[in-house]
Amino acid sequence: MRAIKILDTHTINKIAAGEVVERPCSVVKELVENSIDAKASSITVEIKNGGVDLIRVTDNGVGIPKDQVEVAFLRHATSKITSAEDLYEVMSLGFRGEALASIAAVSNVELLTKEEQELTGKRIEISGGKMSAAEEVACPNGTTFIMRHLFFNVPARKAFLSSSSSEGAKISDYMYKLALAHPEVSFKYIQNGKTIFTTSGDHELKHAILNIYGKEYARNTLECYYKSDTIECMGLIGKPVLNRGNRNYEHFFINGRYIKSQLLQGAVEDAYKTLVMVGKFPFSVLHLYLDPSLVDVNVHPTKLQVRFKNPDTIYKAVYEGVSHALREAYLVPQVATEPGPKEAKVEPVIEQGIIDTFFAPRKEKEEVTPQSLLKHNPTDFQREDVNPPSISRLFGNRDSQHVSPQAIDTYEKQLSQVFKEEMIHQSTTEPTDEMIHELEKPNKEYGISRFEDVPLPPKIQVEEKPTSPAILPTDYRIVGQVFKTYWLIEYHEKVFIIDQHAAHERVLYEQFMAEFKANEVATQLLLMPETLMVTPVEMTLLNEHEELFKKLGFQFEAFGENAVAIREVPFILNEPLSPAVFKEVLDRLTHDKLQDIAELKAEAIIRMSCRSAIKAHDQISDRECRKLIELLLALDNPFTCPHGRPTLVALTQVDIEKMFKRI
Repeated sequence: MRAIKILDTHTINKIAAGEVVERPCSVVKELVENSIDAKASSITVEIKNGGVDLIRVTDNGVGIPKDQVEVAFLRHATSKITSAEDLYEVMSLGFRGEALASIAAVSNVELLTKEEQELTGKRIEISGGKMSAAEEVACPNGTTFIMRHLFFNVPARKAFLSSSSSEGAKISDYMYKLALAHPEVSFKYIQNGKTIFTTSGDHELKHAILNIYGKEYARNTLECYYKSDTIECMGLIGKPVLNRGNRNYEHFFINGRYIKSQLLQGAVEDAYKTLVMVGKFPFSVLHLYLDPSLVDVNVHPTKLQVRFKNPDTIYKAVYEGVSHALREAYLVPQVATEPGPKEAKVEPVIEQGIIDTFFAPRKEKEEVTPQSLLKHNPTDFQREDVNPPSISRLFGNRDSQHVSPQAIDTYEKQLSQVFKEEMIHQSTTEPTDEMIHELEKPNKEYGISRFEDVPLPPKIQVEEKPTSPAILPTDYRIVGQVFKTYWLIEYHEKVFIIDQHAAHERVLYEQFMAEFKANEVATQLLLMPETLMVTPVEMTLLNEHEELFKKLGFQFEAFGENAVAIREVPFILNEPLSPAVFKEVLDRLTHDKLQDIAELKAEAIIRMSCRSAIKAHDQISDRECRKLIELLLALDNPFTCPHGRPTLVALTQVDIEKMFKRI
């Protein structure tokens, strides 16, 4: 056996550098975060050959004292903390004291730094962890860090890097996130001599989105805000039309630090359920501010993973903030009349945001107080009691006496200052009892089942809210049905195209959601009980969670030692749920996925709603269409079917005139 020896400092640093410096993007992350911690208001990042040949980071921060420059490159040397207890209160992005030493150990480094009150600054050079030069020089205030030839002395590490274009793309992606994390900082990012983007650093998050993702993203975002005693959640979320095929456009920041979190992803995606298609993910830029003692960022050297002390509170803040923003929004998609040009850089003149750090001051929004939220998932389908939307949410009603002038003024200033969109105001209209009664009459004209002849059983009738029929506009015109599927509705200078199947599916879905919320799930006794073979483990789970199955509408009893007899199943929209769903629920329990039970229930409701709704190519009358519109617009979300497809889209007179080259 070879003798055990203590490694020398140089070797230790090269090994330890592997944890901090995985690739060029790691270097950019550490250096830019140091600049932000140094209170820089302007940061320029330049890279060449994917960051392998050159990374230059220049800032106008406070600089490093000349007598501490060399100390800064020693391992575990930091100005951010002094003891382990400080880790529970750290607000800076860096605190380990490992970055500079790790970078210098595997590259050639040059540093120039100067404090504002000093006449001269200091310049040092380090190659492979060994200092080769140190001198006083004339230089601007702040710090310039130049790194060349990454991994020149660790060829094995360099061999595992991707192509220069791939490494450059990773750096670009992280620079986008840093710019979104700190809209108060002006960023300039240069790649191979070409400026990729710049941000103004004017504290406006929407301006940062405009400079990074373009005008289409900036104009289709909604302000999101939620505040409780322990957490503040704010930012911008995309309208459902900004959905993507992956989660790369979901951005989360804790106290200014970019993080990755399945908890936060789940909260946002749950809020968007039934608003985007399955397999699509929303755009979001959300900042959470909370006491640093409630979050542990010291989980991994990259600091991308965090642990929350109260994950339920975090989930609730994000879910309620996003849900509230979506409920208040006008989400009717606009028909594109012609392909838009590639986005050029546009001077941002966009409405004010919502908080000081990166939004201008504004009136504080009302707190969203949910009635209940189950752990990490809104599984009880509870909805906050808010003023129900009406037909004016679709067609507009600027003269309605039910909307306060102050609300109109604030809403218009915020959302139409630059984009000049016609915003629609909410009112409090619901279908009247007479409408519901008329809707439930059997349709004798066609002799087939439609939305008029599928009333819910008396036990599960949806409770009606107070109505204000006077504010329903009466001057919209039903133009007619096309392709036996879509209805054209004219109102003032807009034409709305309604998908009759998607619209009716949403109405039926919401009706059953109201029943589920009231805990009045209808059941049906099976004429012949369904027998299901189970394992001993599954039998134990069934006995432990019998009440859960009862709440879902299943009644069962033991049938021997290794089987159960299912006697009752949920009765959804005049159709019993297949007993096979019982097995699916049991499988979820077996795999410890209790939080998915409600999701499974929702999937079943969506499926049954789809089957019961009127279909494409069903020709219905104008009167039936009018009733469907009235019921649809009485919902909290009339804009999409439960699968996330739009129920209606808008086409303006201007759009049509553009088609015919009139304007």
